[in-house]
Amino acid sequence: QLLKKNHEHSESAIFLHASNYFPRLFLEFFFMAGSLTVVFFLLVTEVSSVKIVTIVSTYGVVSFRMFPSFNKIMVNFQNLKHYEYIKSILVEVLNDDDQIIQNSKSSKFSNRIKLENVSFRYNDKNILNNINLEIKKGDKVCILGPSGSGKSTLVNLIMGLLRPSDGKIYIDDKIISTKQDIHNWQNNISLVPQDIVLLNDSLLNNIVISDTNKKLDINLVNQLIENFELKNFIDNSKNKLDTIISDGHLNMSGGQKQRLALVRAFYKNPSIIVLDEATNSLDNKTAKNILENLIKFQDDKTIIFVTHDEKIKQYCSKTIELT
Repeated sequence: QLLKKNHEHSESAIFLHASNYFPRLFLEFFFMAGSLTVVFFLLVTEVSSVKIVTIVSTYGVVSFRMFPSFNKIMVNFQNLKHYEYIKSILVEVLNDDDQIIQNSKSSKFSNRIKLENVSFRYNDKNILNNINLEIKKGDKVCILGPSGSGKSTLVNLIMGLLRPSDGKIYIDDKIISTKQDIHNWQNNISLVPQDIVLLNDSLLNNIVISDTNKKLDINLVNQLIENFELKNFIDNSKNKLDTIISDGHLNMSGGQKQRLALVRAFYKNPSIIVLDEATNSLDNKTAKNILENLIKFQDDKTIIFVTHDEKIKQYCSKTIELT
């Protein structure tokens, strides 16, 4: 359903981009047509050439001054129509999933994830073909391969964000098929994506955002901050954990954003953590320390590394190479 809606949104975005050029063209056409009509009318009524020049000049100046405002009105009208459509998509998806969220619960992960002859096609193109693998609870797994090899697709299938075109995915020997099952399964998972999304809010609120229904565990927050080497940054910030992340994250480096995202992911205390190129903005020494801490302090967690960096393999119990 999300793929279908994404396709519809893409078509709407293309129409919006193209239609933004139309208002100016229409206004220019009507301006020229209006000018010719006025001149023709004045000539037919035998108005003197001086008056014609005066009237046409006035008409031209007024039109020239009003032209940008009319253009903005028409462009904004197109934007409103476009975003109204996006809103309708979001409302439809949220309404469909409202009951699922209300009945949401974490289906405890206790044994293994198994993919059996899993294939995935998009627009008749094979992205993955007959994948068979097993990930046991507590495994540290490296999904390795170059860009375009299907790493993200594979991990999206495991997380339930995509459905396989063929084959079956088992969680603890149970096929996850219904929307409710998928949503319950996803409650076990934290994802640290390549593109970190942070709120224009305090560091603390960015950490605990995924866990608003529970009491704040400041001891866990401080422990994770130390494990992921963010303590020095926070101690040197004027307002410590209450420091506000600026628009565009200008007061944080790429490495600091990645470490904050790691703290947020592990604060949720999930059974499974997916790290999608989650150390690519860190220097080698910091990345090495963090990876060692992951293995040392998160031994009971199932961690899936999605990467093109072969050095990650040494920290993992299993490597899946895609080409």
